[in-house]
Amino acid sequence: MPNISSLETALQDVVVVLHDGGFSHGSGDIAMYGPDYLLDHDVVMVTCNYRLGALGFLATGDESASGNYGLKDQVDVMRWVRRNIHNFSGNPNSVTLFGAGAGAASVHYHMLSVLSHKLFHRAISQSGTALSPWAHVRATTARKRAFKLGKLLGCKKKELEETEQLIKCIGRKPVKDLVEESAKILEYSTRFTHPFVPVEDEVVLKNKKPLLHDRPINIMKKPVPALWEIPWLVGVTSHEGLPQSLQVMLYQDLKEGLDKEPAKNILKYLGFDVQPEKAQEVGQKIWEFYLHNDTISYGTNLVKLAEMTTDFNYYYGLQKSVETHIAASDTPIFVYHFSYSRRDPRFSLGVPHGDDTLYLFPNIIAGTKLVIDKEHFHIIERLLHIITNFVRNGDPTPQETPELNNILWPVIEPNNFKYVDISEKLTIKNNFFPERMAFWDSIFKMVEETPKVVKDEL
Repeated sequence: MPNISSLETALQDVVVVLHDGGFSHGSGDIAMYGPDYLLDHDVVMVTCNYRLGALGFLATGDESASGNYGLKDQVDVMRWVRRNIHNFSGNPNSVTLFGAGAGAASVHYHMLSVLSHKLFHRAISQSGTALSPWAHVRATTARKRAFKLGKLLGCKKKELEETEQLIKCIGRKPVKDLVEESAKILEYSTRFTHPFVPVEDEVVLKNKKPLLHDRPINIMKKPVPALWEIPWLVGVTSHEGLPQSLQVMLYQDLKEGLDKEPAKNILKYLGFDVQPEKAQEVGQKIWEFYLHNDTISYGTNLVKLAEMTTDFNYYYGLQKSVETHIAASDTPIFVYHFSYSRRDPRFSLGVPHGDDTLYLFPNIIAGTKLVIDKEHFHIIERLLHIITNFVRNGDPTPQETPELNNILWPVIEPNNFKYVDISEKLTIKNNFFPERMAFWDSIFKMVEETPKVVKDEL
């Protein structure tokens, strides 16, 4: 009999990539996630597709449609990898789950799910967590959106009275119609708003395990034994919200609304559901904190709007997730902040969402591979060293090396939030934007609930 340990040594580490796209679009196609760089580092890379939009995340809040089907597709992918990856020289006992954006939030969901237990061994989340407000919805809101979709699709009045008939009606409609009508669910709609996303209070079906047995924040506070052995590398770019904030310059009515009635319209822009009696006060506090009661213009104020969008949609969810994990378990967590820009600083407003991912996976745009100038190759190599170190060791810097500026990446500890800023050099920094995070703590205490996205009434 061959020695099993020697066979495993010969097998290569595996990275399973979950794509971005707000749970409504995207794919694991090679055009978006080119394997070139990772394969040069002796890693087996797996990409996949999963159901999106209404097909993947429509939920009625009962047994008719429990939701989270797209996340369960991802579980099936990991099960396939577990059974078959050895046939492709991959080690089923060394699997890293990697995701960007919606994929990053998905990775975090799987860290919390008993369905995904033992199917992967390390986790990497770029720009998203289960607590990102765009990455979850309550069942009551999901139910409203399901019925609204049925109405838009022309379901009969009787079919709009109860969920079983509603799902049968929707199931008879062409997929093309589902996609087109889904875009009309939210009254304020841009490419950054998504009506069908994971439902955090999933209905438990008879004789079936749910993806989540409780809301994510509650699972983090009361960890399930053995689910917390997974090292987590989680990071963000310096201006995650820049692409969304630039939409303000394209949607003139939104810009005018923010300039004329900022307290009211900033909540619409963020998709932040606040009790009506508190909405004006909350909106005013947000506008004062970031924009100082000024109007929107291209330049400084647009950067401030991007900063606000970044904090709400990405930074606060990261900070809250990490601190909640650490308070309840010994999970090794490593955090980074990516601030390296390949753009001319005279014209750049910051490092937007997805820039760190782009260095790892060369995209193909209009049939041509996107080429990054040679002067930026050192950043590609630096990120690849970080990722492959983590994939192999569960630590981005298992030892000091010149390629990574001879640093040892600190593990997050209670009351000691140290992270690494990735720019021209790697720099260890203390505290994660404490003033801004404290502000959002105060905001969420005002509304007395964790952040959620509800845009149906806008």
